[in-house]
Amino acid sequence: MRPICLKRQAFERRTRQVGAELVRNPDVATISFTGSVAVGETIMRDGPKTMKRVSLELGGKSPTILLDDAVLDKAIPSALVMAFMNSGQACAAGTRLLVPKSRFDQVKRAIVEAMAGFPVGNPADPKTAVGPMVSQKQYEQVQSCIRKGIEEGAEVLVGG
Repeated sequence: MRPICLKRQAFERRTRQVGAELVRNPDVATISFTGSVAVGETIMRDGPKTMKRVSLELGGKSPTILLDDAVLDKAIPSALVMAFMNSGQACAAGTRLLVPKSRFDQVKRAIVEAMAGFPVGNPADPKTAVGPMVSQKQYEQVQSCIRKGIEEGAEVLVGG
């Protein structure tokens, strides 16, 4: 069987068509969706028309919670793996780290140290821990979030 290559727009259009069919089809009993608010609104509008259950998780990112007794040399690398999974572009990526105040400075140092083991590069290279953004638009959105964070008082620990 030959692989099928679709241009991005065609792929996205097909994905929307399949998603819309699942939401509107009376043979589908439940829709569970994690993603954008705009798509969630559509699902919430169309799903109940066929009396299906709808569960939505919209626009949020999952936090990683660091407890008081965490062993940092184990917890921080694990948290970073979760944060950078799929270059941070996965709905389950732990892109927020909730830290006890008493350990804040210690955690910042541990993050800086651990990031040395997370090289950015070609995802085909087994040594690469963080690959590229999915698109220029996504890259610009991430850069915008970083700028906003800095404007609101965030401290850049690594990169920049």
